[in-house]
Amino acid sequence: MKKIDNKLLMEFIKKAVNRLSGDWIIIGGSVLQLLNIDVRVTTDIDVAGPDSATQKDTLTLMDVATEIGLPVEAINQAASYFLYKIPDWQSSLVLVQAGKLGRILRPNTGLFIKLKLARLTPSDLDDCLAMLHYAKQQKEQIDTKSLQKIIKSMMKTETNGEKKHRMQFLFAELSL
Repeated sequence: MKKIDNKLLMEFIKKAVNRLSGDWIIIGGSVLQLLNIDVRVTTDIDVAGPDSATQKDTLTLMDVATEIGLPVEAINQAASYFLYKIPDWQSSLVLVQAGKLGRILRPNTGLFIKLKLARLTPSDLDDCLAMLHYAKQQKEQIDTKSLQKIIKSMMKTETNGEKKHRMQFLFAELSL
């Protein structure tokens, strides 16, 4: 599968905002490429659409992907599942680009980390650390106390020792 870099992702976004209506959110590892944070390769674009999105909108996303040389399976909407479970996620979005019909947004650092906490695989932890580093460089405000509270609560019920260790590491990084 083709590697998605910043240039390809921006080409996708420029086309999508003029063909899709509503707010569409880039999530997952694609956010790192969007911000030119090159810590790992991603081969898909995780995107969540508005509640009003239809199958036609999904097909439009796939059309845009194929027009720029990506396979249809490069569009991944599965991460929407995690986004919609986070309370008040709408207040944690950053505008990337507005077009004739729609807008593309991304999560702020706090929301990005909340999205990654559900699985927190080793690559998810790396993504969180890279995003934290970016946020510190950009002086983006992060509600570290809220994130630590969520992590602390999750650690109480986590049975996977390796995942719990990653949670502890992320918790400590939020303290720095």
